[in-house]
Amino acid sequence: SVPLQIPKTDIKTLRNRVYKGIKIFINIFVKSVDFCKYISYNFNITYKAVLFMTDIRIHGYARVSTKEQNEARQINAFKEMGISERDIYIDKVSGKSFDRPEYQRMLNALRKGDLLVVLSIDRLGRNYTEIQEQWRYITSELGADIKVLDMPLLDTRNGKDLLGTFIADLVLQILSFVAQTEREHIRER
Repeated sequence: SVPLQIPKTDIKTLRNRVYKGIKIFINIFVKSVDFCKYISYNFNITYKAVLFMTDIRIHGYARVSTKEQNEARQINAFKEMGISERDIYIDKVSGKSFDRPEYQRMLNALRKGDLLVVLSIDRLGRNYTEIQEQWRYITSELGADIKVLDMPLLDTRNGKDLLGTFIADLVLQILSFVAQTEREHIRER
């Protein structure tokens, strides 16, 4: 018996159809970064390719208070997560207000299902009330998730039930209070 030989153009077409099928499946049934990692690992497709197929983007937001401060630690943490440089936003201004150019640009880029990553809650801001308002705006109105790297409890992809939301809100309030108090102490010095 003669082995079946498929012309190269047909293999390319077949591969494109498979990728298109995966993309359709993921976009219909999956809006989870963790599932993208699962698909990537088990089907030997690069993680970035899976994220591209799902239209889910991971955004990193870094902030330092002055131009002299170094944001490298935050950027390195984002790169370790596989966040593309085009999706990393950096402001070098005070955290007292959310009227920051890169923060506003990042908000405009966030879409439903996307993930915003910050190293710590005080990098997001240092105003108790505004941190909570922005958190709710991003998660409720934009439909994006937020992950705070140094506080695993503050990951909106986990614990979407009432208890999980209550615990995350409580931790968010405490850390927002600490961030604003620290800003006030810095200002006094």
